[in-house]
Amino acid sequence: MMRTMNNILYYILFGGILLHTSCDDSLEVVTPVDFEIDVEKTSFTVGEEVVFQLKGDPSIITFYSGEIGRDYAFREGRIVPPGSVSLGFESRVLYGAQPNQLSILVSSDYSGERNIAAITRASWTDVTSRYNLAAADIGDYAHVGTADLTDLTQDGKQLYLAFKYVFDPSQGSPRTWNIRQVQLMNTTSVGTTQLADHLTGGFELFYVGPKQETGRSSIASGSITLRSNAAGALDQYTEDWCVSKGFDLGTKDLGPDRPIKVKGNSDARTGVFTYVYDSPGVYTAYFVATNATAKNQESVIRNVTIEITP
Repeated sequence: MMRTMNNILYYILFGGILLHTSCDDSLEVVTPVDFEIDVEKTSFTVGEEVVFQLKGDPSIITFYSGEIGRDYAFREGRIVPPGSVSLGFESRVLYGAQPNQLSILVSSDYSGERNIAAITRASWTDVTSRYNLAAADIGDYAHVGTADLTDLTQDGKQLYLAFKYVFDPSQGSPRTWNIRQVQLMNTTSVGTTQLADHLTGGFELFYVGPKQETGRSSIASGSITLRSNAAGALDQYTEDWCVSKGFDLGTKDLGPDRPIKVKGNSDARTGVFTYVYDSPGVYTAYFVATNATAKNQESVIRNVTIEITP
């Protein structure tokens, strides 16, 4: 009889524990509806602290500034379609009289193999007419203009640039060309970036015909120099190809934009958050406030539009 009573008491006690556990408030998540944000003003200057007043006490708070890489609208991922590309540079020409020695070429089917056979086998589009190259010895550098090359790009294929210098002994005395201040620019939905200059563009020299390499065409810190053989070896046709590395201008998956942590689950309550914007613009700043357990979470989202002036 006593053993039976003990069993009954055990099951009653165990059932009470289960009932208490199932109703434990610590497993239930309360939506942090009391969370609010406030700013004293909505217009700030670049470099000025934006002070956000935070009300409520959610377990977790994250912040999206609205800048590229931290934009709530792209929290699931950011796909950047192809944009526009342009090339500009400075040049000068010295000595000689041979015409049409320098040309600017673009290719999207060059294999990238670093040898003259692969280079000459590729299809190159001549874009020299898009620039204002000097026709006579000007002595000083001059900007030749900036040309839009977007029409020559292909999504999924790399773009290559080449400065081609030809010496034909039947066409007159050779000239020397110098190229500097190369700016290959790419503009997409995330802004404008410089892809390369004459040193970071991976330019290398390759030759057709017998070429005196020492002291002739070169790539130096100041400029690219393209010129013929020395006076004692001017009887044979030569080509100098100054070819860049490939540039990927196609669609890019940048992944999701990420927030900044304001408060973690184990952090003390915070009532103020400050942030500094580095660039002018209009930004929508988002705060995501969350209460969570291992099994569930509830969030609220608050936002405010901020104008940043220069």
